[in-house]
Amino acid sequence: MKYTFSKIGIAVMCLLIMSGCMRFGNKDQKAQENLSVVAGPRQVDIDSIHYLFLIVPEGSAVKNTVPYTVVGTTGCKDKIVRVIEDDMTTPNLALEKLFAYKGMKIGVYNSLEQSQLTVDHIIKNDKGDVDVYVKGLLYVGGMCDNSRVLSQITYTVKQFDPNVSVNIFVNDKPLGEIMSENGE
Repeated sequence: MKYTFSKIGIAVMCLLIMSGCMRFGNKDQKAQENLSVVAGPRQVDIDSIHYLFLIVPEGSAVKNTVPYTVVGTTGCKDKIVRVIEDDMTTPNLALEKLFAYKGMKIGVYNSLEQSQLTVDHIIKNDKGDVDVYVKGLLYVGGMCDNSRVLSQITYTVKQFDPNVSVNIFVNDKPLGEIMSENGE
């Protein structure tokens, strides 16, 4: 008996075979699925998910075009939101990505977008606090931006160690001093 198969028939058979394999996969595969979150066309390990912390200004009529989660508020009644970003495995990488984020691409605001900052180094001091040293030009647009800048950097660092206090230094000067010098 001779069988002939059309291209469509072969494609249907392949799909049926693949769906059967996926349905009856081994326990290790199921365990791996439980430890991962699907993000687009690839699997992302839950431990590698980190966030950019951005601002939704008070009274903003911006539509939520990309999913974000409100995690707090800051001065001027703004919302602090987190937006999923992967490939940020250290506070240094996360801060560099935050400093590089430009524009209201997804309906949120980055108070650091006009600044030209890079991470110099991050250390844990003798008290167990995290000291963040950044270099460059910090541009703060006014009183509301003071608390936005502080919140965005602090939330970004604390996602890696939520039980620490964060001290921020710009060009080796405490951020609080810089803001008070500017009359903010």
